Amino acid sequence: MKKSNRGWGKNPIRPHIRKPGEKTIWQHLRWFHAVIIVVVVCGALLAGTLGIHHFNENHPEGLAGLIASYKEKREEKKESREEEHEERLAKREAGKAGRPKKDRESLPSSAGEETAPAAIEDVWEDDTRKAVTARGVYLTSYAAADEDIRDYVLDLLDETEINTVVITIKGDDGLLAADMGVPLAGEIGACDSPVFSSAQDLKDLLEVYREHGAYAIARIACFRDATLARAKEDCALHWNEENGGGIYVDSQGYYWLDPGNETVQQYLLDISQAACDIGFDEIQYDYVRFPTTYIGRVDYYGGDGYYLADGCTYNEEAARLRQDTITSFIETACETLVPEGVFVSADVYGTIINNEEDSGNVGQDYAAMSHWLDYICPMVYPSHYTDGAYDIDYPDTEPYELVNAALLDSVDALSDLNGSGEHCAAVRPWLQAFTASWLTHYIKYGGEQLRDEINAVYDAGYDEWLIWQSQADYANYRSGIEDKKD
Repeated sequence: MKKSNRGWGKNPIRPHIRKPGEKTIWQHLRWFHAVIIVVVVCGALLAGTLGIHHFNENHPEGLAGLIASYKEKREEKKESREEEHEERLAKREAGKAGRPKKDRESLPSSAGEETAPAAIEDVWEDDTRKAVTARGVYLTSYAAADEDIRDYVLDLLDETEINTVVITIKGDDGLLAADMGVPLAGEIGACDSPVFSSAQDLKDLLEVYREHGAYAIARIACFRDATLARAKEDCALHWNEENGGGIYVDSQGYYWLDPGNETVQQYLLDISQAACDIGFDEIQYDYVRFPTTYIGRVDYYGGDGYYLADGCTYNEEAARLRQDTITSFIETACETLVPEGVFVSADVYGTIINNEEDSGNVGQDYAAMSHWLDYICPMVYPSHYTDGAYDIDYPDTEPYELVNAALLDSVDALSDLNGSGEHCAAVRPWLQAFTASWLTHYIKYGGEQLRDEINAVYDAGYDEWLIWQSQADYANYRSGIEDKKD
């Protein structure tokens, strides 16, 4: 039988049979490749020569001079920031007694005549804001805009103890839920593709929730923000010189803003004011902290380092600088917004309540922040605690015990401030409504576990709480939420 010459089989392509003396395709291309390489090398040498000539023309001081100039500018920037920090510290040291208190009776009150804004102490002393015992659910801006999710949440508001919605208006990617008329947001593209087509649409949504008795909180992710960090590098955290001096990126690839930068702070205040104008009852700051990784390698704020994994030790001076920077922003935000008639809250790690190093790492001082805030919201998620915390082998498996222990620590941590007669924030914890399947030791969370957490809040002496479920899938936790009482 004659064999087929079609070459089918394992290889459906018939191999070429080279005749004696015939060159392969690679032998034909060998000289061509050599020519290409020579051209590329010559081009690179020419470009390098021109580049050096261009550099010498624009930098007659030479490379060494350029490096010296760069270091000089970095040093000037560092000195400027140190001066700004000293000014903030001086302001804080002046404290409540050092600020002139405004006399309400002496302020002009006739029509058309401008009046000075009330001091925050005046608001605390004679607070006309309507406080709500908030028991709420969290919604991303996308979830808030979804009709099915909205209808389910409206049912929760109508039928259960839920009376509050927390809606993200600035995410940790730096994008806004709507164009709210903040100039810098438009400049950097933060509202190029908003969830809501206009601020009016967001305002209309709030009215729908309000018709069902909802207290509305605007969540603003503060200092984790790739949009502003990339658009304006001077607003971003930077590595220190030993680590290249470029824009800081954490171990998960996230960009962070400089919490002490005045442009950054004003930007957040402008967004907050816009949220007030839309009609939110409360402004809630999340990611109001420094990053948790490589903090010892961050320019200015890092000091001599933090984590032993970085080859560093805990630096109390750098930790205090970070805490002062965050507290200073909280103070400014509260002094700006509280007289406008809204409440101000902030989310903090639960572990900072009793862990000095965690507090110093991220810059969240529990008591100092509580002196200014209306509400402080520790994230006491059992999954976020290390094995053995509070003598609990696997915290995620014991939601009641963990939440109760953490909040009893909160009572103790704020006892001095509460006993001093000074203003102190109410504590409103975030509760876990998700299954931490990434842990080795975890349990599936549902209504039973959520109710355990809620009971732990009450047993610690607190009566407000918020539920964190990033997908707004509250149907799986409905059994843990009590029906509305008549």
